[in-house]
Amino acid sequence: MQVLSYEVRIAALAGEGGRPTAAPAVVASEEGPAPHQELEGFFAQLADTLEAIDFHKGRTPDSAMRKLRRLYLRAGLGSAEVRLLRGVLADTQRMAMLAGRTGGGQDPQSD
Repeated sequence: MQVLSYEVRIAALAGEGGRPTAAPAVVASEEGPAPHQELEGFFAQLADTLEAIDFHKGRTPDSAMRKLRRLYLRAGLGSAEVRLLRGVLADTQRMAMLAGRTGGGQDPQSD
């Protein structure tokens, strides 16, 4: 998720020469910013996903979630963008569940 966040930020900062420039003002998508309720649903799913992949490694998740919330809120996400990110999170959760289910690379069908 950090790599995704990094790439989104670099793309937002890229000037014509492909090099980062001064941070632009927040530009919401053409459809306008996503409603508060959609963003809160995204943040809840993000927190659940980070927990599922053990992102925090036993540390408290509060600091990381505060930073991620600020980053995504600055991006001025629209509803379509929130749906796209939630799709990424859903697939991440699914893969985490599958990895936990098959643990150790054993084939569950081999019994």
